[in-house]
Amino acid sequence: MAEYIIGDFYNCKIVEIDSSSIKIMTEDSDEGVISIKDFAWNALEKPSEKLFIGQEVPARYAGYYQDPEEVNAALHFSLKDPDNKPYPDKLYDLSCDELLDNILPVGTPHEFIGETKYVYREDNEYPLVFLVNLIACDLSANLVDPYYARNLQAVFTPFGIERVTPNTFYRVKLGLIEKDKRIARQQLYQFYVKDFTSVPNPYQRLTDNVFKKQTSPSTNTSVANLLEEVGQNMYSSKERMFFELLQNADDSSSKEGVSVDVQMNDGMLIFMHNGLSLNKDDFESITSAAKSTKSLKKGKTGYKGIGFKSVFTNATEVFIQSSGFKFRFDKNYPMFDDFNEFYRYVNECDSEEEYQKKVLNKFATESKDFKGVRDIPWQLLPIWSEDMTPKFAGLEVRNMMIGIQMGEGVAEEYVESIKKILSRPEFLLFMRNTRRLSFSGLILSKQLLPNGIVVLQSYNSGQPVQYFKKIEFSDIEINNEAFERESLPIEIREVINNQGIKEKVFFDKRSGESMRNTIPDRIASAEYSTISFVVKTDKGAISPDSSKTQEYSSFFAYLPLNEKRFTLPFYVNADFVLTSDREKIQGENEWNQYLFANIGERLVKWVASLAESGNSEYLDLLPCELFDEKSSDTSKLSMKFNDSYKKALSSTPFVLNSKGDVVKYEEVVIDCSGLSQVIGEESFCRILNTQKSLPASTIQYKNLTKGIFSKMITLSFPEKS
Repeated sequence: MAEYIIGDFYNCKIVEIDSSSIKIMTEDSDEGVISIKDFAWNALEKPSEKLFIGQEVPARYAGYYQDPEEVNAALHFSLKDPDNKPYPDKLYDLSCDELLDNILPVGTPHEFIGETKYVYREDNEYPLVFLVNLIACDLSANLVDPYYARNLQAVFTPFGIERVTPNTFYRVKLGLIEKDKRIARQQLYQFYVKDFTSVPNPYQRLTDNVFKKQTSPSTNTSVANLLEEVGQNMYSSKERMFFELLQNADDSSSKEGVSVDVQMNDGMLIFMHNGLSLNKDDFESITSAAKSTKSLKKGKTGYKGIGFKSVFTNATEVFIQSSGFKFRFDKNYPMFDDFNEFYRYVNECDSEEEYQKKVLNKFATESKDFKGVRDIPWQLLPIWSEDMTPKFAGLEVRNMMIGIQMGEGVAEEYVESIKKILSRPEFLLFMRNTRRLSFSGLILSKQLLPNGIVVLQSYNSGQPVQYFKKIEFSDIEINNEAFERESLPIEIREVINNQGIKEKVFFDKRSGESMRNTIPDRIASAEYSTISFVVKTDKGAISPDSSKTQEYSSFFAYLPLNEKRFTLPFYVNADFVLTSDREKIQGENEWNQYLFANIGERLVKWVASLAESGNSEYLDLLPCELFDEKSSDTSKLSMKFNDSYKKALSSTPFVLNSKGDVVKYEEVVIDCSGLSQVIGEESFCRILNTQKSLPASTIQYKNLTKGIFSKMITLSFPEKS
């Protein structure tokens, strides 16, 4: 057995997980154990949500001893880092109101509505009663732990238990459990119920109200046709539907990151994650035709309202369970084929006379031409579904659970599509928060190390661990001066919206018209944007892929695009504005042109920063050919990249020469003949009558003899005929 120092961290591999402990193997092949109490600071954390067999984790050595429940002494390790506790100590000193203000949006009332949940214990004849799925009494915010995305709950006192009933909703005020008890359990947010009174189910009421919004037959026909057309045009790719759901999960992450689990059960694709549950804004977003909760939210990847519509492309039913929400979208709902029944219900007509006046007199033509569900936007009509148990039977409840029932034969196609995606784990490279994804026994994990190394591990796939180097340029200016420098006819103006609030919007300087429909407001409202580059590494050294055979396109918008019109020997991610199918970069969009200009410049800066890093292949990051400017679709993007790339190449020292200096590429000479190795560099340069120097012998510089670099002085012998 190797020697271990108490308090030090060691790389270990998970070999077994059960209800009481986690068995591990150290790098020295010693067996160890992590007890459940040493798994996480928060006792409510579950190993199954964080760990999996085969995963490599840093574990702190705690000593060699025998726990009461163990048969023999063992090497004990812990996953709890004393220097990284989940909650700052100062938060435990806050009062209940102060703590609530700390986690709720400004102005949220401190009264909540929740549902009773009874927990029976063998050692006690009386149950514990909790109030779960807590939501502010005005429905404006869920009560959620921001560190773990856990839906918070409150416990009833023994006196309160006698006055409540199971599965009933109550409006309550909360108290905070004693500080010492919360510190001992490392559970900052532990509340108890003070005052309470019974109320109707707010989640069901909200669901029913949204269903009844679709009151106009003419509008519904138009929206139904639009949704059908958009679904077929935007989301024909099965991969895209999966990516849209993954984006929404990534945007719902807590500070701990998010884990995603995907399963297929009897023709139903089940997508689950442990990120934040649905709140009122999210619910209204996915039940509207185009509303998004992310329009002004910096750091969000997708578009929850628009992107979520992809689930309907091949679905007949979609089931959602999240916090207190339990509803479904059902294409075959009988009411959707009965004009009179549907419009009498949504218009809340109590009499035939009222129905005649409200509906039939106005929409006689629509009634006559009614084509059933084809004239109903069923994708916007949530149907309250109290019992979701049969749909998610045998599954551990997650914060977000989506079940997509598909037609015969379609489910199998999605299975193959998802398997194909997971076989290429690079799709996780630029996800902001996704740490783990599992499907059908295959598990992917992502870890970002402090030195910019991204580690992708694929378990049960036979693939090795992959390492990538990531660099971020987070200083891409978003202001009119920067656009002016690039001669782009756009500018940001401050306007007053309908609510009387100031906001920033892009405008076209030529027409003076708003560009709100072409460049998102969330970009205009930010000061900076970020461009990220990622390249694969091999044994610690970068390994550019110049073969143009990358599994994915070179370009990402947080998830991979189907963008094959541009190729680079590495991956690049930016906040691109995409085509309607979310697959390609809009070529005419001035914001994208601005990004391409910055990509060309920052690429050369990145290469220059690697010159003295010891990476011999760093020059292979530079494309030798410019982007094609002949295609009308991409000419403006190509010109912006090419211009900035050529300028940066001319003005930036990036070549490590034989003297150890980093110089401009025009200040080196390439010897393809091998003569300098025979007569020495000094004599070689004297023969050429040049003050230039040779590149360092420690770097690969073949790139500097090709394409746009060919004007550089080179010496080579003619090939024999």
